[in-house]
Amino acid sequence: YVMEPNILNFIPKNKPYGMDNVIKKVISKRKTINSILVKNGFIDVGDKKTYEKLNLEYKKRGKI
Repeated sequence: YVMEPNILNFIPKNKPYGMDNVIKKVISKRKTINSILVKNGFIDVGDKKTYEKLNLEYKKRGKI
């Protein structure tokens, strides 16, 4: 995600809060959201385990 700093105003403090909820909240307040189409897909690195797994995979492929 790429966002303006004021997006933090939509995220509760000291509590896990998914980006899907942030986006819904922003839309409900009639604020602008932009998006782009990603042709090659993406991988959600939403937790430490997935991050570590993907980091090892990319190192094996020589892309890091």
